[in-house]
Amino acid sequence: MHDISKAIELDPSNALYFEKRGKIVAGLEVENKQLLHINSQSFKKALFDFNKALELEPENAEFYRNRGMLFFNFRK
Repeated sequence: MHDISKAIELDPSNALYFEKRGKIVAGLEVENKQLLHINSQSFKKALFDFNKALELEPENAEFYRNRGMLFFNFRK
């Protein structure tokens, strides 16, 4: 997590870095690609990263999918 945060610090215009960190925080970086149960603090961090990725690349459908999965699984 530290490395991806450092990459964002060095290149804050790279949407993929934000998406990657959001996926890590949301638990999407697990083998079966299902979100793990996360707390509200982790939800907010992941949401920030997905929103930033979308701000930088609004045409990227994968970013919308990840944010949608975050909302769907957090509200269960």
